[in-house]
Amino acid sequence: AGPRTADVLAAPQGWCYGKHEHKPYGSMSAGAVGTLAMFDYIKDNDGGKKKSWKKDKDVHEGIAWLAKNFSVTYNPGPYEHANFAENGQVQYFYYLYALERAGMLYGTETMGTHEWYPEGAKVLCDIQKANGSWGAGTVDTCFAILFLKRATRPLDVATTSGK
Repeated sequence: AGPRTADVLAAPQGWCYGKHEHKPYGSMSAGAVGTLAMFDYIKDNDGGKKKSWKKDKDVHEGIAWLAKNFSVTYNPGPYEHANFAENGQVQYFYYLYALERAGMLYGTETMGTHEWYPEGAKVLCDIQKANGSWGAGTVDTCFAILFLKRATRPLDVATTSGK
């Protein structure tokens, strides 16, 4: 089943476009976790073998925030480009893709106690339109497919495959 994040002990801290400009929200917090995991992995300068990238305080705080605010039905938090509407559908499919990237890059099957992939996949299958699309069109459909495909390559795979 893969590693779980239920044991990650950190104060929940998420992101908006900046870390403390206003309350955080899901798409930016998940995006930041994935980005920091990649940055820390590259920064290790040992191909990730020491896995110090798994110990980044900011990553752990982001995962704790995602666990506390977990959703696969809306983009959690106040989205600034939608008049700070809370827990809405704006950037929902991008949020799911960012959640996929965060989970895959950190190497976890859970956000806290939530199994992010099966929970998200069920919702996406339930809301898929009769013509096979999602949301408002091509971009939303692409993000949904990227989530369902688990399109992000885990950092550990890059380390062990030698590629």
